[in-house]
Amino acid sequence: MTKISILGCGWLGMPLAKALLQDNFLVSGSTTSKDKLKVFEQQGIMPFLIALSENETIGNVTAFLENSEILIIDIPPKLRGSQNENFVSKIKNMIPYIERSLIKNVIFISSTSVY
Repeated sequence: MTKISILGCGWLGMPLAKALLQDNFLVSGSTTSKDKLKVFEQQGIMPFLIALSENETIGNVTAFLENSEILIIDIPPKLRGSQNENFVSKIKNMIPYIERSLIKNVIFISSTSVY
């Protein structure tokens, strides 16, 4: 069974995770909120608490990506919140983890486009 990891399983990632589960994929989902971990479990999503910053990645990213073939990055750049955050640096911090994993495809989703 193919495993997919969704980095940022929020308002857009959660419906995607549910659809993937219905299509018999294994799904890991990340959140920055401890409150959502139980919700993920109840939905059948393997929950992970992961936070990205410009300087570090907090959480067990290795376990989050373990045995996944596809990584879907679905985290907002938070352009309204802080003009000083460097979104690209946050994403770049994931590269070493991706390179050491079984990930074959990375899909980047934003609320306006899919890359």
